[in-house]
Amino acid sequence: MDNLETWANILGGLFTAIGVIVALFAIWQESRASRLTLSVDLSVKLWEKFEDEQMRKERSAAASALLDMLNGKEPSDDKKQGLNSVLNFFELFGLMFKRKAIEIPTLKVLISFWCIPYWQAISNKLHPKQKLSYLDASRCETKDKSLWVNAENMVLALGFKKESIDTEELKRFLVSETQL
Repeated sequence: MDNLETWANILGGLFTAIGVIVALFAIWQESRASRLTLSVDLSVKLWEKFEDEQMRKERSAAASALLDMLNGKEPSDDKKQGLNSVLNFFELFGLMFKRKAIEIPTLKVLISFWCIPYWQAISNKLHPKQKLSYLDASRCETKDKSLWVNAENMVLALGFKKESIDTEELKRFLVSETQL
C-alpha cells in the first residue's frame, strides 16, 4: 500500500508540473499574441499621424527647408520648425523600435521610403559652404548629443548608407514632399 501511495504522489506531482508548464506556455503564447496586436495598433496609429493634414504640412515645410539648404540658402524658422517636427516624429518611431514595440519589417513597410531620404538630406553636407550637417548643428545648438539618436539608430537599422540616394533623386523626392 505504501508503494502505491508513493507512486500516486509521484504521478500527482508529475501531472501538476505538466499542468504548470502547459499554463505557462499558454500565458507566453497569449503574451506574444497581445504584443503583436499592440504593435500593429501602434503602427497603424503612427502611420495615420504621419499621413494626417498637419504632418503633411510639416513634411512639406521640412522638405522645403532641405531644398533651401541644398541650394545654399538659409531656411526660414517656419521651415526649420517643420524639419524639427519631422525629425521628432522619426525619433518617436525610433524609440518604439528601440523598445521593441515596432520591428524592422514593419518600419520598412511604413516609413523607410520617407525616413531614409530625409535622413540622407539632413545628415550629409548639403552644400559645399555648409560645414556641419543639420543634425550636428542642431545637436551643438541645443548641447544635446542624444538629440534624434533613436531615429538615427532606426535609420541605420533600416540599411541607411551616406549615399543611399543620388542627389538628383533626392531633389525629386524633396520636391514631391513640398507639394503635399
